Amino acid sequence: MAAPTRAKMSFAWLGVTPFLLFALMFLILPTSYLVVAAFQDGDGNFTFANILALSQPSIVAAYRISIAISGASALIGATAGVFLAYAAVGGRLPPWIRPTLTTFSGVASNFAGIPLAFAFL
Repeated sequence: MAAPTRAKMSFAWLGVTPFLLFALMFLILPTSYLVVAAFQDGDGNFTFANILALSQPSIVAAYRISIAISGASALIGATAGVFLAYAAVGGRLPPWIRPTLTTFSGVASNFAGIPLAFAFL
């Protein structure tokens, strides 16, 4: 049996380093801090008081309002999106509309969801 040969080390993963640093600094570290801080009081001692406070009526009402607004805005956006997509694909619009709409959708999607949520932190 032949002796095992040492594999050549690949540096292809170095191209991902900027993304990993960005994700660490702006996603992983802030999230970790929030999770740890949720279980600490003002002096840094471990407590469940912050978690138990989430059941207060004012906080529950705020969550309900937030979820209702989110649902309504999602429904309005989805409805408008269906009509816009139908017009872009099946309508008799100028030929430059479809690629412009596709490009805008791709750019706009990068400013929603997680990046938008962490922009407010």
